[in-house]
Amino acid sequence: MDAAEVIVEAIRQIPSGSGLFNHYESYEAACEDADAPKLRRHNLGLYVRSFIERQPADLWIAEAPSRYGARWSGVPFTHQGNLKEMAEMLGLPNSFAVPTRDPESGASRTSLAIWEIFPRPMPLLWNVVMLHPFKLRNGQIRNAETTREHHELCRESLTLVLDTFRPKRIIAIGSVSAKALGRMGVPVRQVAHPRRNRHHLFWADMKKLGIGRSCSPF
Repeated sequence: MDAAEVIVEAIRQIPSGSGLFNHYESYEAACEDADAPKLRRHNLGLYVRSFIERQPADLWIAEAPSRYGARWSGVPFTHQGNLKEMAEMLGLPNSFAVPTRDPESGASRTSLAIWEIFPRPMPLLWNVVMLHPFKLRNGQIRNAETTREHHELCRESLTLVLDTFRPKRIIAIGSVSAKALGRMGVPVRQVAHPRRNRHHLFWADMKKLGIGRSCSPF
């Protein structure tokens, strides 16, 4: 296996459970076919491999995938409907697969705020927990906060990413990712998380790091 396959396989082997769903190994029959996990692994492999070839200087890392972002697409911070735009920004042919039938919603506010200020060349986008943390509310699947147990489950795969790319600068989006990396002894620059209409704080913090708003693909 190449380095990208090693990373993807490490994530695939993380067990679901305790409010954590491994969408690279499992699927929801109500909206996905049985090959959805394989398609997500394909997408993540393409994404990781493209960055191995370009060796990004920056890593932007947040807490976990959202219900309508990487949970569907397999690609961090990328709604399924924006896979074509992601491929274009990476200079790839549009070979990302579409794993989920009829996504229920558009991109999350977090993803929208982050896409708004992508610099060129692109940073590597990642999550401390690459599986989807969830809770049930009125029978519906909702995003949930991660726990230290979740962080420990995903620590090995995150270490693989850090060792593979050795980014010069790591920007932690929000306190959860900053604290998780701090427990690993990894230095980061923390910025505000753009959730709940805090995108202006996120943009202001990023501007202090020399990263400003540009033309949005949306």
